[in-house]
Amino acid sequence: MMTTNLRRRIVAVALQEFSRHGIKAVKMDDIARILSISKRTLYQVFEEKQQLLLECLKSRREQNLQYMQHFEQKGCNVIEILIAFYQLRIRQMRGVNPSFFLDLQRYPAVVSYCQENREDELRRSLLFFERGQKEGFFRTDLHYEIIVYVAQSAIENVMSKKLYEKYSLSELFDTFVLTLVRGVCTTKGIKTLDTCIENLPSSSD
Repeated sequence: MMTTNLRRRIVAVALQEFSRHGIKAVKMDDIARILSISKRTLYQVFEEKQQLLLECLKSRREQNLQYMQHFEQKGCNVIEILIAFYQLRIRQMRGVNPSFFLDLQRYPAVVSYCQENREDELRRSLLFFERGQKEGFFRTDLHYEIIVYVAQSAIENVMSKKLYEKYSLSELFDTFVLTLVRGVCTTKGIKTLDTCIENLPSSSD
């Protein structure tokens, strides 16, 4: 139990530090110091930095999936779920150092994990769009697999072109996601989307 709790604490601190400062800038010594544990103890739990980083990404992904499942279980429609996801990602993006995303490419196991996730995200996205079509919120005349691939490519392009140096990550995410969602919505979907957006708390709240 103690090892499990320590493992969770290490992952939580590491994810926070990697996000805030970039992965390359954060040493294992830094994480051990913040947690007030020895470097030896840290390496007993995680043998290397890449293993720790991989666990951080898996933990964040699992948290996100559980968060979205919570809204599904509440009986929310697809637009409400999308807005909830939008708000979650905006919160997560605030304060993230852009170098975090570039540093990910330095770790082969992490790159492989992210590639595997793309396939799973495609599957989940297509099921989600299919549900939205049945609910009458998403158009039935679109090829959603193409839309998902274009969205993934757009995100990768944002990072490769370093657009985050000109715009904040939240601005990029905000502009792209809302435009994409509006484009696939039916009239009913757009009306529901606008209502949800109007009810969003302002950044000053």
